[in-house]
Amino acid sequence: MNTVQVVTSVGSGRRLGRFGRPRRTAWEVVVHIESRDGTTIGFRKLGQGPGLVVVHSSIATGDEWSRMASALADRFTVHLVDRRGRGLSGDADAYSIDTEIADIAAVLDAAGPDASLVGHSYIDGHGPDVTRYASVTTPTLFLQGSRTAQHHLVATEALRVMPDTRLVEFAGHEYFAQVTTPTPVADAIAGFLTAVR
Repeated sequence: MNTVQVVTSVGSGRRLGRFGRPRRTAWEVVVHIESRDGTTIGFRKLGQGPGLVVVHSSIATGDEWSRMASALADRFTVHLVDRRGRGLSGDADAYSIDTEIADIAAVLDAAGPDASLVGHSYIDGHGPDVTRYASVTTPTLFLQGSRTAQHHLVATEALRVMPDTRLVEFAGHEYFAQVTTPTPVADAIAGFLTAVR
């Protein structure tokens, strides 16, 4: 796995496409794998190039990243994960952050040894103590809308403790810029990954 992470906290929750779902591409493939505890984890795979695994926030599915993935598909093989209990993925009785990490690790394994990871809003959901991120030494990109709600700005606070970070802000956007302005988000991710590889 490539030691690069991208953490986003961007956009405005507007959905696109028919019946509130992002538009699909003809070359998208649905894949199911098994996580460590036996739970089936589903993802959509599209594009060509180095692996890029995209993990959505708590309130969505991988679908919200479809337009951004299409903009990256000529440069990366994008894996749009549906987290356990959502969309294409199964669920289990027991839940912990460790099961989520195991799920992501299984998809990263499937994506190949040079795969990179994009996680949306994960820092926000795991407490205000950003000092725990001081030990993160991998290059990290933070994406943020200029109109992001205050409670999502903990990612910006983390910039002060992480040694190799960059911040890209999308003017006029809120929490879901990957939906409202997918091409600039894709370009920011691609530019960052190209620079650190």
